[in-house]
Amino acid sequence: MESLFIISIVLIFYTYIGYPLILAIIHKLKSASTVIFQDDGTHEELTVVMAMYNAQERISTRLANILQTKYPLEKLHIIVVSDGSTDDCYELAKAFDYPRLTVLNQENNQGKSQALNLAMQHVKTPLVAFADVRQNFDENTLNELASQFSHADIGAVTGNLMIEQNQEQGASNDPGLYWKYEKFIRLTEGLINSVVGVTGAIYMMRSSLFQPLPPSTILDDVFTPMTVVKQGKRVVMANDAYAFDYSSHSITEEFNRKVRTLAGNYQLMRLLPWLNNPMANPIFWQWFSHKVCRLIIPFALMAVLISSLLLNGVFFQLCFIAQVIFYTLATVGYLKMSKGQSAGIFSLPATFTILNIAAFIALFKYFLFSPKKLWKKH
Repeated sequence: MESLFIISIVLIFYTYIGYPLILAIIHKLKSASTVIFQDDGTHEELTVVMAMYNAQERISTRLANILQTKYPLEKLHIIVVSDGSTDDCYELAKAFDYPRLTVLNQENNQGKSQALNLAMQHVKTPLVAFADVRQNFDENTLNELASQFSHADIGAVTGNLMIEQNQEQGASNDPGLYWKYEKFIRLTEGLINSVVGVTGAIYMMRSSLFQPLPPSTILDDVFTPMTVVKQGKRVVMANDAYAFDYSSHSITEEFNRKVRTLAGNYQLMRLLPWLNNPMANPIFWQWFSHKVCRLIIPFALMAVLISSLLLNGVFFQLCFIAQVIFYTLATVGYLKMSKGQSAGIFSLPATFTILNIAAFIALFKYFLFSPKKLWKKH
């Protein structure tokens, strides 16, 4: 029981503190530098790809936003795929006035992965950027992303998703806590080698490296960059390439998103079995530390709680009491966040606990639900 307690504590510490710390130390020792934006005045042909579903309220505004870019419009193509939409978004996109816009219609709602596969069949440019309808790009975003490909070893580049607070319908007042932590890890991973996953709403890649996505893929933004890494190229983060989003409208919406994302990690291990093979995965350490360990943590937390309760000694009793206090603070934080109030000092325990409950539920959802029910958001 003591061994279980110690092993679980070490795993928790390594996952959330040790791994980011080791990344930072390796980066400093290697004296690696950020892939710097260098605009040499040349621009390759570029296609922006978007999948949409019932997006009639956003599609025209989103297309206009993309065309506000400083990237040369004569080099910019756009492909939009309607994924079985039942509203007028397909017609609105078709009516949009831009000569290099292609609008495709996928009659049945088959999911983002299939929509992207369809779009990629029509991409003829060396670079392709993936975007979502919901977010907006900064005018320099496409330039910032595209400039990274002056480095021959770069296969894909993700950008910086800026999350703005949304206080409608009980949104959290602290939406950026986890995301700031996650961005630090991604940026550092990219500096020393490759990012494990990208942000689906803002990333670019060499189109020749794209591998078709299996049907019902949940995490195209992890599947695709990992296949890029497998082909011997790096995936990095361009910290000055911005997309702007808003926080989830409710804590329930955000929780369901986390469950879906974490269930997607289980799916990836089936779709890409080489991920868990240290001899086949070029960034196995990052993959295991960043993705797999987080799936194990909920069970480590339960092991620490139960073992500290059952073990004798003042130290273990104090550990158990500390956990009870921590989860009480998390509950208070959750209640505040669910009411749209600032969680303040309760934000950290609440965010940590919610994330791990989502990871626990994700395991059962992956095995009990069909892939379509996991990726389908509507």
